[in-house]
Amino acid sequence: MVADLFASALHRTIEVITIVDPQDDLRLEFERFSRAVEDFAAVVGRDVKLRVVADEAPLKGFLDMCLNRFVCMATAASPFDDAHYVGSFAAALLAKTSAPVVLVGPSVPDVSPPPIERVVLGVSNDVDSSVSLELAHTVATGFGCPMAKVRIDTEHGVIYESDSRDPREWFPEEVHATMRAEPIEQDDISAVLVERSAHSVLVFSTRAHQGLTWICEGSVAFGAISLTSMPIVAVGPNAVRGDVEQPQPSLGREVTLASPHAEAAIEELDERLRVLKHADGALFTAHGAG
Repeated sequence: MVADLFASALHRTIEVITIVDPQDDLRLEFERFSRAVEDFAAVVGRDVKLRVVADEAPLKGFLDMCLNRFVCMATAASPFDDAHYVGSFAAALLAKTSAPVVLVGPSVPDVSPPPIERVVLGVSNDVDSSVSLELAHTVATGFGCPMAKVRIDTEHGVIYESDSRDPREWFPEEVHATMRAEPIEQDDISAVLVERSAHSVLVFSTRAHQGLTWICEGSVAFGAISLTSMPIVAVGPNAVRGDVEQPQPSLGREVTLASPHAEAAIEELDERLRVLKHADGALFTAHGAG
């Protein structure tokens, strides 16, 4: 539902991508996901595309499909538990992509979209935030809500906060004396950002730490997403201004299904597989218009 929330606000289409093991039955995996996507399309009232891809290197397959696209994805937000594999996918994408990533943590409700009251731009003095500034303005305009800016000065242990009633107003990068300021401990960055962005979409840039660097230095992005019940829009170190979505690679043995309904698409895939004997993926579009 978070994907539909952002797709509606930013006038985007929705494509659901899942990577399965080549040893799994592609037909059975497609049946499971196509039915779920068809139900989702009916709920949101829009066409939703599904791409099921078999790849023995799931992380590479995931990056091939998602790199430089506006992605909304769930993450367990922890490098230490059994969900480390999921969390590392989000970190790997943020480290390489030129587009923003909407992170949906474990506390975000599954069914009803969270009420969004404003967009909060988080700025740090040790990360380039120029791209996230433009993005926050775009998101706020799309949702039709006000913006706020929270700047954390990690060097001096001070946090500055300013509000804007007009989402079209761009904040200057300089910190003005009129902004509210208060001391803060550097270790509390993630918690403070979440506190200041209650009922808000938090937008900020991240260095997208991975592996040992993530464990040793921490990650504000994944620290915040583990604490909040709202989605977070993160911008990685390679992000660029503007809409950078690129055409995705075409799979040589991907079956494109013309049927608009899951039941018929499953039968169509059966017929195609009888002829092809093997396929590396299936592409299906569920019709959601009422």
